[in-house]
Amino acid sequence: MLRGEPPILKRRKEFTRVRAIRLSIEKRQKPWQTCPPQWPPQKRSHDPN
Repeated sequence: MLRGEPPILKRRKEFTRVRAIRLSIEKRQKPWQTCPPQWPPQKRSHDPN
């Protein structure tokens, strides 16, 4: 991880396949909440468009 970049993996939990599917279904049923950006956007060195 480079200095100043946010960590990608904040925590790790192991689930059974059944528990993972249930958690996935539960998360998809809840409404999304908007939030401000969690880190500043990266500067692009080359933009092909």
